[in-house]
Amino acid sequence: MPLLCVMEPFLAAELIVTPVVVLILDNTLRPILNGDEVASLFSHPLVSFLSSNPPFPSEPDTLEVPYHTSFESSSSGPSSGAFRVHQFLTGREAGGVKPVFGLTAAMLIRVATVGYAREPDFEVQPPNAPTLEERIAWALLNRDTFRIPCEKEGVDMRPAKRILQAREKKHRERQKREREKEKRKRDSKL
Repeated sequence: MPLLCVMEPFLAAELIVTPVVVLILDNTLRPILNGDEVASLFSHPLVSFLSSNPPFPSEPDTLEVPYHTSFESSSSGPSSGAFRVHQFLTGREAGGVKPVFGLTAAMLIRVATVGYAREPDFEVQPPNAPTLEERIAWALLNRDTFRIPCEKEGVDMRPAKRILQAREKKHRERQKREREKEKRKRDSKL
C-alpha cells in the first residue's frame, strides 16, 4: 500500500487522531474492522466531501433530506471553542449505512481539500473559530487527559503556549477594531 501522506492531527474530545492516507490497489484486501469504532466499510467518492450536492442519484424518499448538513457546536477552549460539525449522506441509509459525520467527516473534508487542491463549496468553520492547531494547543494545556501525560513525559509545552498567546493577541486586536468601528458609527450619528 503506497503511503500518500500523513495529515495534521485532529482533536476529538479526549483523543488526538492523526489521519494516514494510503492508496489501496489490492482489491482482495479485506480489513478486519473494530466493531466499537467502525460500523461498516463502504466506498464513497472523496471529491464529494467538497460539495453540498450528492454524488449519487436521489431516491424519491430522500429528496427532502439534504446530502450535506452542519451545525455549530462548542466546547471549552479558546474563544469558547466554537466549531462546525458536518454530516454527509452515503446514499445507503435505507440499507443501514449511517451518514458520515463528525470527526470522520472533518478528516475527509481536509483530505479532499488537500487532494483536490480546492476549497469546499460550503464554509468549513464558523467565522473567527479557533484553528485545529489552537484547539489542540488548548487541550494539551488544559485537559488533564493530555496535560498530565505530557508533564510526566517532559513534553515541551512552550509551542502550545505560544500558539494560544498568538490567538489571544489576535482576539484582543479584533475586539479593539470592533470597538473602534462601533465608536466611529456612534460618532457619525451625532
